[in-house]
Parts: sequence; C-alpha cells; structure tokens
Amino acid sequence: MHACLQVEKELGRLRLKEGYSDRIIDIDILCIDDFYSSTDHLHVPHPRLNERLFALLPLKDVHPEYVDSVTQKSIDDLIKDCTDTIVPRPVLYS
Repeated sequence: MHACLQVEKELGRLRLKEGYSDRIIDIDILCIDDFYSSTDHLHVPHPRLNERLFALLPLKDVHPEYVDSVTQKSIDDLIKDCTDTIVPRPVLYS
C-alpha cells in the first residue's frame, strides 16, 4: 500500500483530508487472489469492485478464474450481476 501511495504522490496526486475530488491518478488494489483484508487502511478485495465494469472486465482478462473472497462469486457472475451501465472501451496508442 505504501508503494502505491508513493507512486500516486510522485505523479502529482494531492490527497484531501475529507470527501471525494477529481484526481490525476488513483491506484487501487482490486484483489490479491483469495486474500481478504478489512482495516482502516486497506480493503481487499476493493469494496466497490463488484460495482464497476471498468475494473471487472480487465480483471477477467488477466485473471479469468477469479472468485471474490467475500461473495464467493466468479468473475463471470460478478460481471453478470453488475449494474454499472458504462462499458469501458480500450484506448489504443500508436
């Protein structure tokens, strides 16, 4: 977690004490296999992972066997049950 916060800082992220704000970069830990953690500083899997297609779809690409350690749902079921209507599209660079 410390390494992620350091990278964000080096890339110009400013952290507010309270509330949400737009940010130049946001690094989230989505999952670590079947690891589970819920502390003041770290929640794994990410607590809103199942609400975000922009996270679930790429996760399926890199870890098609993923099973959520909290709900025990497969990545396919998480995607199927997700109510997010914004489907991400890849950005291609040349």
